Amino acid sequence: MSYEIVRSLKLDKKNKKLFLTTASNNIYPKSFSKWEYMPKCDDFVEKQLSFFHGIIGGSYKLDSCSNTNWRYAYEKFLEYCYDNNISTYELWNNSCSVDTLSKLKPYYDIFNNFVEEKHSGKYYLDSNVGNIINITRKGFTYSPFIRNENKRTYDYKKAYIKIKNLSDKTINEYNIRMEKFDKVKDNTMEDLVL
Repeated sequence: MSYEIVRSLKLDKKNKKLFLTTASNNIYPKSFSKWEYMPKCDDFVEKQLSFFHGIIGGSYKLDSCSNTNWRYAYEKFLEYCYDNNISTYELWNNSCSVDTLSKLKPYYDIFNNFVEEKHSGKYYLDSNVGNIINITRKGFTYSPFIRNENKRTYDYKKAYIKIKNLSDKTINEYNIRMEKFDKVKDNTMEDLVL
């Protein structure tokens, strides 16, 4: 199936425009181009609904470089659908025309709540083998002994997205989890170990 890989996504709320930088998944080498998303509607909310429809239908795949808030919201929305036994295919299929796109509005509101969600603090990724340094498509690298000041920290949404790049099997096998970075607490724990 052909789809567009979305490398970046920018919502210009002031001018009511949505800009994407995309490339086709089945053309090599990848050539990303920036363009304005212009579905057959003028209303900004309808544009967002139309794009949301394309995401849940698989026409657009948010790349790891995409807008962090939207990528996070997409992962959380999939989790919400799974937890509530909601089929994203049925959502997509029941709202395939511009006339029925409004059926997606309650689900888009849930999605948008995830986009707007705020979290304070920094987080790091930990496991039963050590501090996670990096996560790639093929796995992760870690350090069993890492000083507190050398821990790689992320904001909550980026840490969540990084974990979602791993399979459930890997997450469970290595007990990979997000931990809130608390400089005082972590330094105290290090002092006790040393």
